[in-house]
Amino acid sequence: MAVDVTIVDNKGRALPMGTPVDFFGEEANTDKESALVKAGKITEAEFQNRRLLRRVMQQAGFTSVTSEWWHFNACSAEEAKAKYRIIEINP
Repeated sequence: MAVDVTIVDNKGRALPMGTPVDFFGEEANTDKESALVKAGKITEAEFQNRRLLRRVMQQAGFTSVTSEWWHFNACSAEEAKAKYRIIEINP
């Protein structure tokens, strides 16, 4: 019930977001972005790209987390466990 995503341009190149996907340092946090820009750890353009990504994903019904700019949830873990069963595929 979650996705990890970024935005790419019309040539398939990822827009700069300040860190790669799955980078788990403070620079990936969404709740510290203004301070990260002020400290020079991410650029204003990277901040605006993150804001665009969040806006698009929130309009699609997803919620974001504060520790990973790329991670979005369709619902809470509790809701997913209550509504959906795990499908196991054996090779």
